[in-house]
Amino acid sequence: MHPVIAALHLRWQRLFDTPVADFSKLPKVGGMGTMPSRAAGLPAALAEILPQVDRLHLFLHGYDTVPDIARHPKILPYLAPREHPFRAAGKYYGLQFEQQQSCVYLGFDDDILYRAGHVARLIRALKRYRGRVVVGIHGARYLSPEATFRTHRRSYHFERFLPLDYVVDMVGTGTLAFISSELPMFPPDWRWGDMLDLMTATEAEQRNMPRVVVARPARSIVAIATNQDDSIWRAATRDDTRQTEQLRALLELMGKRPKS
Repeated sequence: MHPVIAALHLRWQRLFDTPVADFSKLPKVGGMGTMPSRAAGLPAALAEILPQVDRLHLFLHGYDTVPDIARHPKILPYLAPREHPFRAAGKYYGLQFEQQQSCVYLGFDDDILYRAGHVARLIRALKRYRGRVVVGIHGARYLSPEATFRTHRRSYHFERFLPLDYVVDMVGTGTLAFISSELPMFPPDWRWGDMLDLMTATEAEQRNMPRVVVARPARSIVAIATNQDDSIWRAATRDDTRQTEQLRALLELMGKRPKS
């Protein structure tokens, strides 16, 4: 199905059987994981995020002390040793504290500038689909059940203009938003702790929640840095065997099976 048609379809029956939540009353809660090697870009990212959220759970992976930049009334910092169970999934660490009261939970990366209006754009998208989706600015759709993690995919890069909402297989967790009560997750239970995009998509698919990249102008958010030596994506470009295994499991869950 063409992605535009799929976006319009979006499992309408279930979505429109769901009452519209009053999103204005839900707190806007961010989650970010960072490490000392990313300290240079962290202040710029935080400066743009904090005015847009009510609070931010900041997972300080490998830090010995809380840096001065993280000493802010809206920031809930957590010092995490390198062997911490969440590790690369640190942006979801705060999710376990947000289950008593539902919130709009937003994933952030430490190497992106989130321009004013980013959070509002994602909340409007959640409202369009009655909260029964995962929305984001960055995502990918795989064009074949035989795809590997890095091949046969159509990417929707976060800096590019997008005129319409598109259904994708997974959204980038550094640009996503969802309602916490709709998608409770505990990454230490995952088989792979360094595949946030794939594992989040799997969790969402198990709950029949579509993933949608939303319409936006060009450069609504922009990169501070890309393809760093310590990035998970760069590691996957060297060997994506594990990621492809998980991708195939996701696609099969979606009913996309390789030809026999």
